[in-house]
Amino acid sequence: MTSNNDADPPVGGGANRGKRRRFAPIPRVTGTIIVISVLAAIVQQVVPQVGWELAFAPVVALVEPYRFITSAFLHAGFYHIAFNMYALLILGMQLEPLLGRVRFLTLYLVSAIGGNAAVMVLASLTGWNGVAVGASGAIFGLFGALMVVLKAFNRDLTGLLVVLGINVVIGFIDPRISWESHLGGFLTGIVIMLLWNSLLRARSTAVQKAVVAGREVPGSLRTRWMVVDVLLGLAVAIVLGIIVFAL
Repeated sequence: MTSNNDADPPVGGGANRGKRRRFAPIPRVTGTIIVISVLAAIVQQVVPQVGWELAFAPVVALVEPYRFITSAFLHAGFYHIAFNMYALLILGMQLEPLLGRVRFLTLYLVSAIGGNAAVMVLASLTGWNGVAVGASGAIFGLFGALMVVLKAFNRDLTGLLVVLGINVVIGFIDPRISWESHLGGFLTGIVIMLLWNSLLRARSTAVQKAVVAGREVPGSLRTRWMVVDVLLGLAVAIVLGIIVFAL
């Protein structure tokens, strides 16, 4: 017995079948970060003390360094998390398929560290007793990385720069927003992506030779490249840590 669904469409369903839009699936790491952040927001409502224990506070950050990352999964309210998760979804849909899950996660977490490191370094201006929560540093790291990618492909940066400009203005107008975190995350994302791009240019020679020879690039080599990229991201995080401790 054979079946041909296209030959006998459901009544009334055949005319619009070709026009039906298919939404791209949410990348796995992006979706996981969103789920964790939403769950963390729920926990914050049930157990408010969790927010204080995991938020980034310059006064205790050096003795409790986990706060450099945990604070990126906490938020100060519905609109805060809604805006950040929407931005993460949009940026993740573009960057995660391009970078791969491991590199994307590395970029996200190291950018979060970079954002909080900037808060730490500039704490003498903003006060050591404040606390910072939110994924904004990581989000701005994704913005910075995307800007590098678009520039590398000679794409128009106008739309991205407008969005960044609006966020910069809002960050200076609203004292509750940590512009230091935005700046630190943004610069960290740019640095990581520039380093990865420089490695990509070097690797392109190996890829071209393989194509000319009619061979595929070995999976083991691709794995080594990924490991190097992750280690490079971690190296950036270590440098940020050294800067923070030195200052």
